[in-house]
Amino acid sequence: MHTPTIVNDTTAVLTERGHLAVQLFRVRDAIRQLGPADREWAADALIRLLAECRTAGPNNAEGA
Repeated sequence: MHTPTIVNDTTAVLTERGHLAVQLFRVRDAIRQLGPADREWAADALIRLLAECRTAGPNNAEGA
């Protein structure tokens, strides 16, 4: 069965959302390796980035 992240189960072809999920996991892993002050800075930066993404895109009305 297809999921929001995989188009073809037999070959695991990722959708755009799937590719983004992989990138986000990599960012999370990189942030976890930082020191406490850098993790706090990264968290603040991500919150601001996500806030900009939420209000900026033409696909704002589309569901997840």
